[in-house]
Amino acid sequence: MLRGGVYLGKFVFFRNGSDGTQQGDYAVPSGMSLVTTDVVWSNKKESYSAGSLVSLVLTSTALGPPFLIDSVVVPAGGKVASYQHLTTGFVVASGQKVIPTSSPSGSLPEMTFHGYLVG
Repeated sequence: MLRGGVYLGKFVFFRNGSDGTQQGDYAVPSGMSLVTTDVVWSNKKESYSAGSLVSLVLTSTALGPPFLIDSVVVPAGGKVASYQHLTTGFVVASGQKVIPTSSPSGSLPEMTFHGYLVG
């Protein structure tokens, strides 16, 4: 499981092991690919107006269209969260970077990617 967050203005990944250990500044190992099957994201740092729309778009440094576009209507309380189970998933190859963009712009959401490595 990978968890992403903003750290010193840079988007970094952490790998959470099944034993609870955490590996910081994680990258997909050379010769491997990460097949992502689920994405969970939330932005609890920002408070939005109820009824407004907050979106997350995930692209990568590889050419091609975005592999996730998700929007949430903000509930009362102003905090947003979403869980997306991806029927086909998306692949992040070694050396590829995931580029999150949120709208309206502000702090990036915290994300958790569920998936598995293949080689």
